[in-house]
Amino acid sequence: MKPSYRIILGPIRDGAKAAHVYNDGLTVFMYDGANEARIRDADPKAIWYIDADTPHDPTTAALVGSGDLVIYGMHGDGEIGLEVVVGEDLTEAERLTGRWYEPQRGRINLPTGRLCIHSFNSLPMGDNGDAPDSDGAVVEVPPASYSVTLHRKDWDTMEFEGVADLEEAAEAGVDIWEARINDIVVLTRLEDPEGGVPGAILFSECIIP
Repeated sequence: MKPSYRIILGPIRDGAKAAHVYNDGLTVFMYDGANEARIRDADPKAIWYIDADTPHDPTTAALVGSGDLVIYGMHGDGEIGLEVVVGEDLTEAERLTGRWYEPQRGRINLPTGRLCIHSFNSLPMGDNGDAPDSDGAVVEVPPASYSVTLHRKDWDTMEFEGVADLEEAAEAGVDIWEARINDIVVLTRLEDPEGGVPGAILFSECIIP
C-alpha cells in the first residue's frame, strides 16, 4: 500500500479506533452513552436543528459547555469517518503525514467510556425519536473527563501538494467514500475534571450561518 493511502484510511497512530456513521448533513454529535437519556429529556435545540441561534439556546449551551455533549461541523456532507486517539495530542511528525485545518479544542465527560458518535440521521432523539433509520457508532475508551482536540484533514491542500491522490486511490481499489478517515479526535485525560478548555461547538463556521 502506498504511503499516501494511510492518510486516507488510517490509522494516524497505532491503537487509534475508527468509526464510520451514515450522514447526509453537516453535524456530528458525541457524548457518553450513559448521558443519552438525559440529553434527550433535556431537549436542547441542537438535537432538532442548527442555526445562528443554537449556540445561545440555554440548554444546548449548558450541555456543550459542561462537556456532556460535543457538537462539531463538517466541511461537506457525506459519511462521518473519524479516528479516536486516546493520549497526547498529535505530534509534528504525525501531522506532517497530511495537511490539516487549524485544530479546535473542547472537552467531553465520559463516565462510562462509551463514546457515542452520531449524525442527524442516526441521533436517537429529536426528529428521530428513539428509533433512527441508521446506526451511530460506539468507541470504548477508559472512563474519564477528557480534553478534545479535533484535527480535520484538508483534502484540497493534500491533493494540490501531492500528499494524497483520492482519484488514484479509488482506481487502486481504495474505498474513498465509506472507508476514508476525515477527522482525528484526540482525547487527553484531564487530571482535574473541572479544568481544561470549556466546551464549545467546534468548527461552528461550517454549520452556523
